[in-house]
Amino acid sequence: MASSQDESSGIDRRNFLRGVTLTGAAALTAPVVPAAAQTTADNTAANRTPPLPNLQAETQPPTADPVVQTSSGGDFMAEVLNALGIEYLAMNCASSFRGLHEAVLNHTNNKPEIL
Repeated sequence: MASSQDESSGIDRRNFLRGVTLTGAAALTAPVVPAAAQTTADNTAANRTPPLPNLQAETQPPTADPVVQTSSGGDFMAEVLNALGIEYLAMNCASSFRGLHEAVLNHTNNKPEIL
């Protein structure tokens, strides 16, 4: 008949497992805050006002957006695509490809052709 106490080490398994379970449960619960401290924290949070917006920074026009980018290396890449004999280029003409898009249209006269 098996006993709940391990004879070789003298440890009671049930008490050990109970202690481990209680320790884990205590670690997962929120700490207890006295009621006086909780009402003080609620009052300070309720009395706080949000910061006012910085109207000067928010009403300024955006910085100038370059119409043609010349420093992206797009001209070189457009010539590489032509040298490789690529006829069509499937790409999303968005801000991340602006340099290559401008170079294909302006530097190589839409060769390769953008789909």
